[in-house]
Amino acid sequence: MIYQLPEATEIDTAILICQRDPVLGLAEETRALQSGQLDLEWGRWSQFLDSLTFPSGPLAPEHVGEVRKIWTVLLDQLGFRLRLPMTQLTPDGAIQLSWDSGRHYVDIDIHPDGSLAWFYRDRTTGALDGTEEDTLISLPNDLLARLTLLLT
Repeated sequence: MIYQLPEATEIDTAILICQRDPVLGLAEETRALQSGQLDLEWGRWSQFLDSLTFPSGPLAPEHVGEVRKIWTVLLDQLGFRLRLPMTQLTPDGAIQLSWDSGRHYVDIDIHPDGSLAWFYRDRTTGALDGTEEDTLISLPNDLLARLTLLLT
């Protein structure tokens, strides 16, 4: 299962999702106020995450909850300039969030226990960064700095 950004078409659907999802709904309403428009990508991403949980999907609701917590921290730290990530399941059961701006690539793997691993590549310079072990329980400053490169 992979979530890629679709084209937005119906505002009514997004408004219902805002009311249903208190975490992402609040972020979606805030973004709508800042940009002057309601972005349906947020609601659709939230629906995709919901589809990954029991009984229709393979993941526990707590795992998806960890993804939502990390997304909330990213929004708090980087604001709404960070686009929604491509989101997919990895073979080892993690949920991977990834961003690709051409030159800069960042991914974060969120495991069921809430630990995470991340990877960064600068395609121009060949620079690499990230973690080799899945022991992180919070977002390191190095990761936030790499994600900031996607905003420029």
